[in-house]
Amino acid sequence: MNGVGTLGDRLDRVLQYSKQYDYAGYSKFDALNSPFLETLFGWSYLTRLCITQLINRSYLHLRPLCGTRKSRNPKGIANFVKAWCNLFLVTGDQAHRAEAEKLARWLLANHSNQDGKFQGLCWGYNFPWQSPGFFAPRRFPNCIVTVFAAEALLHYYRVSGDHEFLAKAEEAARFILNELPVLEENEEIKCIGYVTAKLKWKVININAVTGGFLAKLWKETGKDEYRINAAKMINWVVGKRTDYYAWFYTEPKGSSGIGHDNYHTGGILDGIFDYMENSGDREHMEVYLKGLAFYREHIFTEDGAPKLTSSREYPYDIHGTAQGILSFVKAALYDSENMNFANQLADWGIKNMQDASGHFYYRKHRFFIRKECLMRWNNSWMSWALSELALAKALGAK
Repeated sequence: MNGVGTLGDRLDRVLQYSKQYDYAGYSKFDALNSPFLETLFGWSYLTRLCITQLINRSYLHLRPLCGTRKSRNPKGIANFVKAWCNLFLVTGDQAHRAEAEKLARWLLANHSNQDGKFQGLCWGYNFPWQSPGFFAPRRFPNCIVTVFAAEALLHYYRVSGDHEFLAKAEEAARFILNELPVLEENEEIKCIGYVTAKLKWKVININAVTGGFLAKLWKETGKDEYRINAAKMINWVVGKRTDYYAWFYTEPKGSSGIGHDNYHTGGILDGIFDYMENSGDREHMEVYLKGLAFYREHIFTEDGAPKLTSSREYPYDIHGTAQGILSFVKAALYDSENMNFANQLADWGIKNMQDASGHFYYRKHRFFIRKECLMRWNNSWMSWALSELALAKALGAK
């Protein structure tokens, strides 16, 4: 990859590894993709939650022993679409664009509205998912996977100019704006729900990334509905910051028990950034910059390792490295020093967490590393993050 040296080689390794396994693998919360575990534990909130967390938190890689099935995760496929698109922009190699299109068309063929129950297009996870807040059956649509899939379609449209993909991204927006519950709204703010079912949680990061996506869609279509809703969602998100410019996962903060963690914080900042850059509205710049400063100072170590939360250092999670790269590549638009930090994060992730075969490890604890390959959580995120860094370098960033 011209101009990006070792970074290009490491990006190529993870993409080729993932392609070799057809982008299918394990995921963080996929315990119930084991027929055995689903039969034994899939019958209640408590049993589903306990087995899901046990498999995820175990220091032993239990999924193969339990018969958990590998499969493609739509959110992971969306990240791979963006990675291949970026690689095409760096190299001009039509094979990269063709791979992006193949995966984008897989998303279109594997959406979660096959029976026409909902308005528009939507996607969900490829496993039954019991979170502390709700249960979502396999492929049940949710906001975050739908936004990621739709953004991948929009990304491919921007690369290819094929209006079919823009139209499909708009269909996803139709689902978001018409099917997800509105949990709070007035003339200035709006908060939508994670899934179509009743919820007790107001999740902050999903409103941030949705606001960013709708602003991108407004920029491509000029349709005021997208910009108006994007502005209201971002206003709501900004209003939920702490007085030291950080965010909890949910509102109210005690709903989930998740504090100022790494990747949700980065996702919130990215949503605000995407809204500002695509809408032209810079009203929240001060909040963004102060939030970014908190993120850098409190959720990363001096040598570029991704702390789990602002108050807990270990384990270092590769998802945090990927999110940090993405966030600081964006923030380099305002201060080139942020590009230096993105490079530092990438160097740390490659040196400490990439296997010789190409895949990335899950977590680094104080005395050992969990080396299981979680295709969506590890590889898809690092592929996307490294591709954004490679593209920025190819365009002249230092």
